[in-house]
Amino acid sequence: MFWRPPGNRKPDPVETATCKPFVERLIELSKPKVIVLLGATPASTLLGTSEGITRLRGRWHDWGGIPPCRPSTRLSAAPARGKRDAWRDLLAVKLQLEA
Repeated sequence: MFWRPPGNRKPDPVETATCKPFVERLIELSKPKVIVLLGATPASTLLGTSEGITRLRGRWHDWGGIPPCRPSTRLSAAPARGKRDAWRDLLAVKLQLEA
C-alpha cells in the first residue's frame, strides 16, 4: 500500500488486493535494481507467502528484493539486535546496488 491505514492498523485483505496491481505495475514500469520491502505486510503480499518476516529477512528473492523488518518493529523488540540486523540488511542492499 502507498499509505498506512487509519489508526496505524494492518491493511485488510480488500485494501491490499486493491493496491497490489498498482504496486506491481509501478515495479514493472520503474524496473528497479533493488526492492526493499519494509515489514511483513509488503513482503507477504508481494512474495505471496505467509512465512514470517524473521524467516524472510536477510535473503534475496528472485524478484530482486530483500524484506527487512520495519525499523520500528525491530528497534522496539530488541534494540541492539535490531540495529545490527538493520545494518546488515542495508549493507546487503548497498552491495547489490554496486554489483
